[in-house]
Amino acid sequence: MRQASSKTCYDTRVKSSELPSHWKDVSILENRANFKPLRDKSRAELVIVPVLKKDAGVFRCRVDFLLSPTKNSNVNLEIVVPPEVPTIQDSTGFELPAHAGPYEEGGNLELTCVVTGGKCP
Repeated sequence: MRQASSKTCYDTRVKSSELPSHWKDVSILENRANFKPLRDKSRAELVIVPVLKKDAGVFRCRVDFLLSPTKNSNVNLEIVVPPEVPTIQDSTGFELPAHAGPYEEGGNLELTCVVTGGKCP
């Protein structure tokens, strides 16, 4: 469950002697999520491909047992979004191509590196 939405995004249930049934809310992770039980049956994976900026948040794993209390575990998923390609502008705000100039010796030179986007946790 992704806690930001308080909606279950993926659910797998096993009823006695049945194969697990799967359900997912495609409005949360679209069709990018798959649940994979592992061979030893004591672990499983939620695989999200590709991971997007909007996936960031707290995910909760909840396991319900027939004769024991429910167990929960939380993990905060942080997404690093790379910035756009930097550009260099002159003092008038004009984006420079691969080279600048010519400039007069003794004159002033003002270059600005501009980067947009990007997000770090």
